[in-house]
Parts: sequence; C-alpha cells; structure tokens
Amino acid sequence: MANEFEKHIGMERDDTNQLKASNMHSRAEDQMNQTTRDARETVRENPGTFTTLALLVGTIGFVVGWVCGQSSARSDHYWR
Repeated sequence: MANEFEKHIGMERDDTNQLKASNMHSRAEDQMNQTTRDARETVRENPGTFTTLALLVGTIGFVVGWVCGQSSARSDHYWR
C-alpha cells in the first residue's frame, strides 16, 4: 500500500514493494515535454515580451556584478 506522499504524486507499488521507476520516469518526461512546449508557444506568441524580459534580466545581472566589483575594488585588503 502506498503512503500519503506516494498517493499524492501518483506513484504506485508493485508486488515486491518496489516503486515503479519507469512509470515515474515516463510521467516526469511527459511533464517536461509539456512544459517545454508551453514555454516555446508563449515565446512564439509574445516575442517582444520575452526580449524585454531577457534584456531586463541581463541588465540587472550586469548592474549587480558591477556593484559587487566596485565594492570589492575599494577595500584596501583586496590589493595587498
């Protein structure tokens, strides 16, 4: 008999009380494929939104890196 967690995620047990890994693997693969299709479709329908988001994330990453670099360059122990 499966415990509550296994019931929640849909895992089943066979007669030897082993989890059916191939069943879990195929479900995980199906979920990943569906997620990938959904993301691809969203980007295809909204290319401007995706481009804006990518530029925004890149800019924020650059600014955070630059600020961290500036703060470490100002400390005296960095150059010793």
